Amino acid sequence: MDRATFIALASGLFGERWQSPLADATGINSRSLRRMASGAQPVPQRLADALTASRRVIDLIGDLAAEYGAADEIRMQGDDGQLVDWTKAIVAASLRSGESVQ
Repeated sequence: MDRATFIALASGLFGERWQSPLADATGINSRSLRRMASGAQPVPQRLADALTASRRVIDLIGDLAAEYGAADEIRMQGDDGQLVDWTKAIVAASLRSGESVQ
């Protein structure tokens, strides 16, 4: 995964200040995440897969919530939004599984 895609996915899932929430969710040192964002260190494939799969799941949840008029109930945006919490859980579970998430 190139650095631009990594930053776009991470910030899209965790917000503008994505590094601390991603570090919390994954246990990856924030310094390592900064090196990945700068391109100095490659993004591990398992992390790339977890972020990509999480984006798909969150998009699906958002689509379903909007379809059924529940978007406001789910608090789709903001630092206290449930989707941020769900994203952290999905990324963490994907990495703990030890398998690549498709």
